[in-house]
Amino acid sequence: MVLSQHLGNEYARRLLATAPDAPGGTGYLLKERVGRVADFLTAVDTIGGGGVSIDPKVIAHLISDQPSSAPTKDLGERERDVLALMAEGHTNEQIAAALHFGAATIERHISNIFAKLGLQAHPGNKRVLAVLEYLRGGRDPGTPRP
Repeated sequence: MVLSQHLGNEYARRLLATAPDAPGGTGYLLKERVGRVADFLTAVDTIGGGGVSIDPKVIAHLISDQPSSAPTKDLGERERDVLALMAEGHTNEQIAAALHFGAATIERHISNIFAKLGLQAHPGNKRVLAVLEYLRGGRDPGTPRP
């Protein structure tokens, strides 16, 4: 877990790009998040359990830097909303509650996201890979890392 005062930079991108191959969890949180104890403890639990937790402000900053040629440009507005909440570490149930949709609707959106990003047959954690593709804003998910 990285605690930083910076919204995101090349280091943040590299850290998040290695998340699928990391032996444990990965996290990038702003130092101000520590003051929100419940949020911070949720992030620590997620990362400790092998998951990924990224500060929502960092996500917004990294997304704003996306090139228009990114594979995620084909996602609809609601799919982007779902993917952004996935990137924040929310479960399907939490996403459904936040967007006021049923669980089946969220599962359908997630399935569409995976299809549009070409992740249907990928052996890794598709949820993490989709989030990383969203944050990277470009590379084909099947392309090996340099």
